[in-house]
Amino acid sequence: MTILKPFFSVSVKKALNELAILIIFFGNLFINNGHDRFLLNSLSVYLLISIAQSFFKFVLQMTNRISEYSVLTILSNMIYFFSVVLLLIFNFRNFQVLIAAFIFGNLVAMIYGLVALKDLFINKDNFKFFWSWKEAWDNISVGSQLLVANAASMLIVGIVRIGIQQGWGVETFGKVSLTLSISNLLMVFINAISIVIFPKLKRISLTKINDIYSMIRDLLMPIVLTGMLIYFPISYFIPLWLPKYGSTLIYMSILFPMITYQSKFEILSNTFMKVLRMERQLLFINITTLVISSILTVISVFVLHNLTTTVFVIIIVMAIRSTISELYLKNRLHVKFSSEMFSETVMVVVFIVLAWYLPIFEAMVGYIVILILYLLMKKNDISKAIKNIKTM
Repeated sequence: MTILKPFFSVSVKKALNELAILIIFFGNLFINNGHDRFLLNSLSVYLLISIAQSFFKFVLQMTNRISEYSVLTILSNMIYFFSVVLLLIFNFRNFQVLIAAFIFGNLVAMIYGLVALKDLFINKDNFKFFWSWKEAWDNISVGSQLLVANAASMLIVGIVRIGIQQGWGVETFGKVSLTLSISNLLMVFINAISIVIFPKLKRISLTKINDIYSMIRDLLMPIVLTGMLIYFPISYFIPLWLPKYGSTLIYMSILFPMITYQSKFEILSNTFMKVLRMERQLLFINITTLVISSILTVISVFVLHNLTTTVFVIIIVMAIRSTISELYLKNRLHVKFSSEMFSETVMVVVFIVLAWYLPIFEAMVGYIVILILYLLMKKNDISKAIKNIKTM
């Protein structure tokens, strides 16, 4: 822990300060629009807060202090949520105030992280700092690969969003973004699982990784595919609440199943590849998927100019990334789950077809029937996985 103290407090903090100053300087120099200038200045402030907060999260996760990690994560969102509710109650419609509330929530969370890790930054005892060029190079090498991989991961869907904005305007972009946010509803719980799993897996012998991978997979996919039933009540109530968004919620039937591929990637592929030190493979997968996403977006937006096709690009690239990463792990761990991958793809296709062509109630009944058949087929694997968890 002590080796992180001087490195973060001097090198990283200095670099972040310089980057924020550069953003403010060049932004105010070349941007005349007041709104854009405010956004850029807000971004520079948020940059300092967010990266410091991320550092605290990584340290808490690394040291298995999950409860404090959870508080830090929830705190910023809760403060922002209640701030937005209060602003709406008092009829504040200014986006600057909303951005300020968002930054304030993250600032409070950052301060909590600093207090939780005060022993890392405020240490009265003398300590010796040993610098290792080899360790520094190894950390930078691995970290840079993960940095680029994570950036590419965010741009995979981000490129499609930019394409929608360029091709159909801000209004359509906002409506599709709403469906994406709703589709990511279950990912909040999925990401929480991956946060807990990673530090546990780092402490487990690599000889047991194969069994654990199969066990988690056998439990995860039935839960995710069952969780997709949430789509049907959401698709019924959202048009009643937001009638102007009803026309674009049809795309949620395409986007909602992407949680199947996202959950497999985040919990299984991403987590296990980090545990197995497969950073280069992870980088290659994300970069490759980003290139595919960019090509398909250009074709669907500027050549075909078809919004439905563009939305389909999102689920296609998610499926490609998930499949490639699973094939990498399949070869590394020597496990067999080709039939499971096929059955999960069938479930996704059936869900999209039913939700796209049938009324809500009929589609829900049809999907429940298919889901029951799937669960019966996986009954033995699920029971075995539950027994293994109890044993462990």
